[in-house]
Amino acid sequence: MADLTYATSAFPYEQYPEVEPLTKVLCDTGDVLLVADDCSHPPLRIQVSSFLLSTASKVFRALFRGTFAEGRAVLDAAGSSIEILVRDDPSDLLLLCQLLHFQGDLTKVRHERFLGLALIIDKYDCATALQHTITSKFAMLELSGVYQEEHVYYLTAAWVLDQPKFFRDLSKEIVMRYEHSPTGLTDSRLDVLPDKVLSKFVAYPISSASLTPKPLSFDSCPASLRRSGPYVSPQQIHYQVSRCCV
Repeated sequence: MADLTYATSAFPYEQYPEVEPLTKVLCDTGDVLLVADDCSHPPLRIQVSSFLLSTASKVFRALFRGTFAEGRAVLDAAGSSIEILVRDDPSDLLLLCQLLHFQGDLTKVRHERFLGLALIIDKYDCATALQHTITSKFAMLELSGVYQEEHVYYLTAAWVLDQPKFFRDLSKEIVMRYEHSPTGLTDSRLDVLPDKVLSKFVAYPISSASLTPKPLSFDSCPASLRRSGPYVSPQQIHYQVSRCCV
């Protein structure tokens, strides 16, 4: 296996000498070992097919087949696996690679990990290749009996993945079900959701005993959704929730 000088992990092995990078084989004939190391979790080697990843993503295609040093090293390896270091959360990258190797299952993936997946899908521009998987996950969400925090995570994922229908539906759900805007959420990944969106989530609860429907203060929610890959002019999504009947 070819060695790259820049593929050295920054994980503090001197502090945890018992920790060695594990290897997850997704393709036993894979020509690339992605070393996922975000310097916060134990690193993970993922053996993948550069062909499958390149087919699904222009970013991976440029990495493996372009003029980058990594791409030249893959071509020079002549059939041998080569390590390439990427600064990604190992769990997020593993799930992405599993999906692109037709081995992933989002059925039991919870809101925090789904947002991490959404961000890495956007980073590597895989939204088109995984469109069916993404829409299926949103379509099967069971939001009854869940906390407001979960709604916000899924809402952020819908924003990142440019899913206007699900963004609209989740926004409406938050407005209708909660009295106050979300507070106490410290996950920095939620910062990709503009403050102006969350500031609109101020509604009054509707009493089932009331015969008169109460208007919501949420009149409209403009949402500029960015697309994966190269940025384009924002797409504006407008909808109104003026009143709700019991």
